[in-house]
Amino acid sequence: MSRFTTKVGTTESAGAVSDIFTRNALAAAGTGALAGIGVGSVLVTAALIPGQVAAGVGISAGLIYAGNRKADGKSFNPFAKKDETKTVPATTETVVSDEVTVTAAA
Repeated sequence: MSRFTTKVGTTESAGAVSDIFTRNALAAAGTGALAGIGVGSVLVTAALIPGQVAAGVGISAGLIYAGNRKADGKSFNPFAKKDETKTVPATTETVVSDEVTVTAAA
């Protein structure tokens, strides 16, 4: 070999490293992994959204039903008997106190 000739970009390998792990191969593998993660996240989101929508509809329907029962003066429990729902009448008693409140002028 001439003294003006040099080897550039070669590595000595003992079999543990292969030449298939080039920059282009690793970039392609990384792009494929990223695309797989992106597609997977879209699939998981698409699978969970119907459940979230169904839960939201159920909760809002329950709240609307409870609000209508409350507005009609009924119990929240539709299976409650009439005698179990107790209403406390408002008292109209006035309490007269003999105590005198004194405030000092500043």
